[in-house]
Amino acid sequence: MSDLRAMQRLCGLMRKAVQDYEMIAPGDRVMVGVSGGKDSVALTIGLSMLRKYIGFDYEVVAVTLDPQFDHQPMDYSALAELFRRHGIPYEVRRTEIGPVVFEYRKEKNPCALCAKLRRGRSWAATRWRWDIIWTMPWKPFI
Repeated sequence: MSDLRAMQRLCGLMRKAVQDYEMIAPGDRVMVGVSGGKDSVALTIGLSMLRKYIGFDYEVVAVTLDPQFDHQPMDYSALAELFRRHGIPYEVRRTEIGPVVFEYRKEKNPCALCAKLRRGRSWAATRWRWDIIWTMPWKPFI
């Protein structure tokens, strides 16, 4: 299946989910937490493409939370360029999640704590006015 055909199929499934479950309404601002993996990137681009033919307007914004492992910011320029080409506003928010998990707490199994800190930081980033979508709610529809 070609990339274009795959995105068309994904957008069709997203459209059905949005309409059947009223997940997005006219005027909504949807913030997508982008890890850089294919799921979150496809979701972000798919939501942006969906605006062209769903019948109402809403805003899509991509946000990456940089954990700054070893106190070093990561380079997200490839994501910034991809989202720029698709006309999607993109923001990288630097956090201290990496040092908290590995230096201060010295977690041997850091996944749960890291996820909890990222989730808390995501909610704080919404400033109560934004809708937030993670890739997990979309999994049953894809």
